[in-house]
Amino acid sequence: MTSGITYEFRVESRNSYDYSATSDVLTLLAAFKPEAPGAPTTTVIANKVKVSWPNHLTNGSPITGYKVYILQHDKVTFTQESVDCIGTDASVIANRECLIKLDTLIVAPYSLVLNEEIWAKVISTNVYGDSTFSPAGNDGLTKLIPDAPINLANNAAITDASKIGLVW
Repeated sequence: MTSGITYEFRVESRNSYDYSATSDVLTLLAAFKPEAPGAPTTTVIANKVKVSWPNHLTNGSPITGYKVYILQHDKVTFTQESVDCIGTDASVIANRECLIKLDTLIVAPYSLVLNEEIWAKVISTNVYGDSTFSPAGNDGLTKLIPDAPINLANNAAITDASKIGLVW
């Protein structure tokens, strides 16, 4: 059998007198659970972390989703991130990446702190089930970029450059 090919089967029985009528058709896709993706990378882009992972074997059945797990501050527990990373979203499946707000990762259950490494693992899913975990991977550090200052104004009436005041 070739992975990814759909096969049809019929069965009949036989005794010493004759063959029976054939059964209904049984259709079977030659496939099984997907392979685990390779180790993901984590890249900080502005106030988000992009978790991305390489292409991998689907074992004959299309990928229907991914589950992304982030290592908590305790350095032991990986927890599935399902607030910002919806693994069944078509763009996540097609691009093999998720964008997660850093604000999500600095609160419970992750509780990451500034300059802490962001480690991730990924599970891929098809109609036959979940893969095993990918190896853990990282590249990004927890960094928060501040929002733009508000109420920024200068006093245009002052012409002496040494007296220009900026107010935040």
